[in-house]
Amino acid sequence: MIPSPAKLEEIEVTYRHALRIWWAILWRTALLSALSSLALDHLESSAARLLLPGELPTISHWWSTFCLVQGAILAALIGVAILRLILRRHFDHFRIVLAKHQSYYTEPF
Repeated sequence: MIPSPAKLEEIEVTYRHALRIWWAILWRTALLSALSSLALDHLESSAARLLLPGELPTISHWWSTFCLVQGAILAALIGVAILRLILRRHFDHFRIVLAKHQSYYTEPF
């Protein structure tokens, strides 16, 4: 159960805390992005060889651009999923909490 914002104890953000959060996000994102990119590349290369056996060199520039964009989109989606996972994680003596705060503005822009 999440305590109410009045009961949350705010701790000082140190470089150690920042490094732990950064590393938790980085290694998971890098590993999953690399593995999924390799798997996707293997599937796409196999499909291209089967469907376009003699035409692969002529469409290589288009194909590499397509794969680059697709890889970037895949990495971004994986990054968001990893960030969501880290937001739910309990670290040694802290966790990340999103807390609602009072706005200074009462009227919408």
